[in-house]
Amino acid sequence: MEIKKAEFIDGIYTWDYTITEEEWVTILQDKHSLKDETKSILYKFFIEPEHRSTCRKISEKHNITAEVIQKNIVDLGKIAQKRLNRFQVIGSDKEPTYWIIPMYGQLINRTLEWVIRPELISAMKTLYVDGNPSQERTLHVASKIKQSAKDKEITNFSLDNYVELLRSSKNLVLTGIIGTGKTYLARKIAKKMNAETKIVRLHAAYSYSDFIEGIIPSTWGEHNPHYRESLKDGEFTVFCKEALQNLIDSNKTKKELEDEKSIYATMTLFVEKIRDEVFETGEYVLKSKLCDKSVTITDINRNGFTVNSTSEGSTYVPWGNMVQKYMIFKEHSPSTWPLSAIEKHLEIYHHHHILLLFLKAFDSFQKTNLIKVNVDTVKKKDFVFIMDEMNNVDVTQIFGEVCASIAPEKRGPKGIVRTKLDKLLPGYDLFYNGFYIPENVYIIGTMNDVNSEGRSLGFDFIRKFTWKEIRPIDRLSMWDELIPTYKKEAYAIMTTINNTIDSIPELNELYHIGPSYFLKLKDFEGNFEMFWNNYLEGILTRYLINQSNHTKIIAQLKDACLNQKQLIAV
Repeated sequence: MEIKKAEFIDGIYTWDYTITEEEWVTILQDKHSLKDETKSILYKFFIEPEHRSTCRKISEKHNITAEVIQKNIVDLGKIAQKRLNRFQVIGSDKEPTYWIIPMYGQLINRTLEWVIRPELISAMKTLYVDGNPSQERTLHVASKIKQSAKDKEITNFSLDNYVELLRSSKNLVLTGIIGTGKTYLARKIAKKMNAETKIVRLHAAYSYSDFIEGIIPSTWGEHNPHYRESLKDGEFTVFCKEALQNLIDSNKTKKELEDEKSIYATMTLFVEKIRDEVFETGEYVLKSKLCDKSVTITDINRNGFTVNSTSEGSTYVPWGNMVQKYMIFKEHSPSTWPLSAIEKHLEIYHHHHILLLFLKAFDSFQKTNLIKVNVDTVKKKDFVFIMDEMNNVDVTQIFGEVCASIAPEKRGPKGIVRTKLDKLLPGYDLFYNGFYIPENVYIIGTMNDVNSEGRSLGFDFIRKFTWKEIRPIDRLSMWDELIPTYKKEAYAIMTTINNTIDSIPELNELYHIGPSYFLKLKDFEGNFEMFWNNYLEGILTRYLINQSNHTKIIAQLKDACLNQKQLIAV
């Protein structure tokens, strides 16, 4: 939130002002926060000459205490600050001040008079007949939607602002009413960052196993006695591994990357050769000229291999990241390896001679079969994971133990946790030693307020995210991109529907609809009747179906829109 300083400039006490007329209209329409008393007192300043006076003069003229007058103007300033959520004004006493948000002060004969700001005056004239709040106009600001580029950036909280907010917080939730284009905005943020992006649409059946990790059968059947289970990474885990691999690779030189990729390709060929021979003959013998020991491989897969030896019988040997172990082996390449050297350099603590035989056999194989791979250096990337419709799930359950790693200060290895199935991880897995969220991973969630009323989140989880409310007015820019021809009509209809919803006792601003619904106007070539009958009426009916009198509400909304349409036509 930007800090603004109020100060005297040429006898006027003011600050760097950034609230538009359209924003003031929206603030004045906030029937849930703004009291009638506040609007009435604002009107008393409005009818004064040049819209200026002091609290004392207003008090004497209308028999209201100056304290009540001052409190209501302060309340208006607080509502504007909270709704816009982008600034705080500090007065000359270095304390927060609010009256100066809707007013400015002018020093006349050593008396500071309060003067209504011109944009607020214009909003009152647009919204009310002669500026009187008791006579609200039917036709609002359809013709006032034009904005300068600067105003549009401020009103819509520019894309750069969202990117900056995400970068600083690591975790961002876009909240608000339905139809404000939160998912669309999340994609735009990720695109602006040139990030690798994954979007997951959450639903009631989504679980920890879908998100972090789960168990799947690897071999099963009615007559198959060799039932095995294997670990399957969830979507978030897969994404974090891709991000971590990018971090690791971005710190390597071109030669290091090429050496590693070449060894990996060659080892893949070596394993395929072993598998083919096991398939054809039932076994593959590992032996080396450097020692007189040998073992027989009878099965091999990505997690390990099964060997038969005269000393140990049949043994399943899991392997870690054999490519990395071979790189270390190659670096030292002694003719003999004592047990202590194997454990120290290769971090092998079981089946020492079997794994050493594999490395020696591969070393011999790669001398004549090396596959050379050419690669470019890897640039570090941002990775943005979008959790759409977070209100559909219990978020703490799908994260599980990983909740402890979400906080921005826990990014990287310092946030490492043990997941409940990590004992099933193969040694080469990037998270073999514990799971964490890499520093280049950012999370954006979207949440519809009206669908999350019955779902609570613990404060510990809430504090790990930055929460940004997206209001309809914040996302009007999507109309400029997608329906520029119909944006004035869309604004008039949307405002009419939301004002009508405000007037219905059973509903409130959580039931407002946002600008994304009106993108469909393009499909109906601006024909409102077709748009209403074939799209919007059905959407609103399903949206309000739980209201006991939803049929009456829909009819009321339609009548209001038709009246608005007629006013536009005139």
